[in-house]
Amino acid sequence: MKPQHLFIALATALIGTSAFAAEATQFTNTPSTLTRTEVKAELRTAIREGELANRGESYGEADQQVASTRTRREVHAEAHHAVAHRSFNDLYVGS
Repeated sequence: MKPQHLFIALATALIGTSAFAAEATQFTNTPSTLTRTEVKAELRTAIREGELANRGESYGEADQQVASTRTRREVHAEAHHAVAHRSFNDLYVGS
């Protein structure tokens, strides 16, 4: 290998690794106005009152299902109507 090729390979490797030098998004740490104890108490209150689901380290269970007020036939007819009149959102189907 020629010295020139070696130099180019080394320079490319060094330049390429500089892309990993810093995080893309820098976050500034703002000081909290609450103590750790106050935050834990607020969290327990939110869980107890149902404002926050305690799911631990997993996704947890699905939310409660609500019975539909429309029949399957009505939903199917609405879908066919949307396709026929192109009134559906293109973001949800392939182009």
